[in-house]
Amino acid sequence: MGRGHGLTKGEVWDRLLDYYGFDWRDEAPPIPLSQKNITYHGLVQQDLLDKKRREVVRYREGDYFEFLAQAEHGGVRNYQRDLCDHNTGNSLIQAVDLIDHDNCWAREVKGVSLYKEVKLDDGQIPKYIILQVGEYFPKPPVISFDIFRHSVQGLIKDFSYRPLEDLVSEFSQNILYHISFPFSIIWHLYDLKKEGFTSRQDDIEKGSTYTRLLGSTLDRFMANPFQTIEDAGLDPDRYYIEGRVLPKGVCMEGQEITPYPSLVISDVGHSRFIEEARRRDLSPYLYILGAYGVNIQNLLVNGRKSHESYSTEKHSSEGDDTEEDTGFNATKFEITPKSSSEEVPF
Repeated sequence: MGRGHGLTKGEVWDRLLDYYGFDWRDEAPPIPLSQKNITYHGLVQQDLLDKKRREVVRYREGDYFEFLAQAEHGGVRNYQRDLCDHNTGNSLIQAVDLIDHDNCWAREVKGVSLYKEVKLDDGQIPKYIILQVGEYFPKPPVISFDIFRHSVQGLIKDFSYRPLEDLVSEFSQNILYHISFPFSIIWHLYDLKKEGFTSRQDDIEKGSTYTRLLGSTLDRFMANPFQTIEDAGLDPDRYYIEGRVLPKGVCMEGQEITPYPSLVISDVGHSRFIEEARRRDLSPYLYILGAYGVNIQNLLVNGRKSHESYSTEKHSSEGDDTEEDTGFNATKFEITPKSSSEEVPF
């Protein structure tokens, strides 16, 4: 799946078959969905005239995959979470793609083209760190990053002046695969400085500072997740991995979505990750949050106040606080570690 090699959907299935030794389409359980006929609510607003057309296309890409993820997980889309420093009165706004406060989970959803990288932005990841280690939920949330890799090219050039239905059709036919990462891996990759995994963009003058998660890294996770986790410097035994497939007959605005493989990685012992995260030195992230006039320690301490306000005013959360190791209740289809000597087929 490297740059310059445009893989087809069939090639993805074939390479997974060659590596894992079974056909995911026949043996992996279906992705559990709350609905099979998904509505793209943006169809009623064709141009969003208050935005530039290139921004419109990017929003439409994000919306498509958020609606798709919401059909599986539920939750509220585009929730604006206020991370408030009550001592100074200043606050940060963290936009969460999907969130379920009472069930204690949040999801970031990203679509990425075959020849693009995933941006782990300096203005976003530290805010998720605050959500993870603060007390903004009834119990420590399970935060996941859902990344959909597709082969649609020329989004800005080809789709700025075409009907939204055309873009929906293209995405529906050209999703290569999906990976769900726990935030423990995303946080590690954000900090990772390792050639072949990530790279950095640090154009401070233009406000463009982020870690690039390379497309080849996504391919490595899809093909050999346990070995890739180890190569990244993490312990594979701390993760549980499942394979799933989008079932046939799922539609977005009447356009059937071609089935694709889905890899779900989750923490084994989420509470252990939280305990370690809360003991970490968070000072490296202060330079970002400090620009907003807030103090990171105040955000952590005052998370409880924010959570209590949310529960009282909106949801009045009930239920016990027992720890869950994962946020999934689907049929288990565990992927077991492969030998490190086996060649990755991507």
